[in-house]
Amino acid sequence: MGFLGAASGAQTVTVVALENSVFCVIPYRHLLRRISQNQLIGTQFHRLIARVMQQRQEAFLFTASANAERRVCGFLLWFSDQLAARKQHFTEFSLPVSRTDIADFVGLRLETVSRAFTRLCDLNLIEAKGRHIRIPDVQGLRRWFSASR
Repeated sequence: MGFLGAASGAQTVTVVALENSVFCVIPYRHLLRRISQNQLIGTQFHRLIARVMQQRQEAFLFTASANAERRVCGFLLWFSDQLAARKQHFTEFSLPVSRTDIADFVGLRLETVSRAFTRLCDLNLIEAKGRHIRIPDVQGLRRWFSASR
């Protein structure tokens, strides 16, 4: 999914849906034809690619420089923001992924992620019971995240 296959002409990744999802398949050659026919589509496409590149660069820099608690906190804030953007409950939710998946996502070992969850709970920044997460004060969690640089 996405643009990763554009360079080689074939998709090199697989995707597993974490929840019911809808997606649209647009063959790359059709997209290129539309871009050449419509400047607005081309402009939007380039903005989208730039945004994806920026997000990947930020994610790389984040995982290279942040400690474990900050990485897990950043993941929880990111997930909460995704829920808020879809107008879903974002301060109390069940994670659709395991801690092993979170560890892979943030570039840590499972044991380190578990300790980070415990530390965030000890600081009263989150409440975690299995996959169920409660963030009592999202802005407080954001402040802690920003201050922990």
